[in-house]
Amino acid sequence: MQSYRRAQTSQSEAVTLGRILPIVETVEWIEKLASTSGVEDIQLRIKDTSDYATVLDRIKSAQSICQRSGVRLWINDHWKAAIEAGGCFGIHLGQEDLASCVDFGGLDEIRAAGLAFGVSTHSYSELAVALGVRPSYISLGPVFPTSSKDVKFYPQG
Repeated sequence: MQSYRRAQTSQSEAVTLGRILPIVETVEWIEKLASTSGVEDIQLRIKDTSDYATVLDRIKSAQSICQRSGVRLWINDHWKAAIEAGGCFGIHLGQEDLASCVDFGGLDEIRAAGLAFGVSTHSYSELAVALGVRPSYISLGPVFPTSSKDVKFYPQG
């Protein structure tokens, strides 16, 4: 497993994700997966609360586990809390959260914090928007149908 390191956010430098990227909703799942062979990145996707203090506490706990295990922690959507928590590797934003982040000057804050930055896309128009903000990586999909969340787009695969 590679050593824990901060993102390199040079405009020309891309991030290479691990072979698998588990996306989980709890710190307990991070605890289980952080020591799993082959897991280099984990994304924490907190959707059951919007309470900032709770989100911040979970991110800090997850970050501590990932740092001990040499796993890079990505935070889904909660960019302000990820920056405040410190030590996270990157932020992943969906389209709605990307718009909000841009409106509040968040992209500059993410880059100033040295965090990698990923964006979800579901169409050519969303891909064009994502390319315009120069993220570290772009996620395309859905590739296959999913039941894990309500998706308003047809599979792209």
